[in-house]
Amino acid sequence: MEEEIELARKYVNLSNRHELEMVFRMFDENAVYHSNSVGSFKGLVAISTMMREFFARYKDVHWVVDKYSVSKKGGVEFGFVRRSSDPESGKATSGRGWERIVFNDTGLITEIEVDTFKSRSS
Repeated sequence: MEEEIELARKYVNLSNRHELEMVFRMFDENAVYHSNSVGSFKGLVAISTMMREFFARYKDVHWVVDKYSVSKKGGVEFGFVRRSSDPESGKATSGRGWERIVFNDTGLITEIEVDTFKSRSS
């Protein structure tokens, strides 16, 4: 499971650097992604389209993760704080959330589940 924790850490680090093409290489073609804030997506094409739109909207988005752990439901889970500028006002915002990433035997992401909590402006 340590390998999966390192893969999850790599996914977050690439996301924080906005290296989307590298992020997309981490996904299985048939992966599923569900978030209570952006919706559900099936397949790499749908997931990559959503992510491109998300990163275009939140140009300075960054996640801070305290601890990665093995999930009882399978995969790796972690809490996070997401920071970005509000696209309309430009004000700094932050919000907490939880994420679970499941990998297949070859180390590709097969499932991501994200639950974000209410954001606040500073």
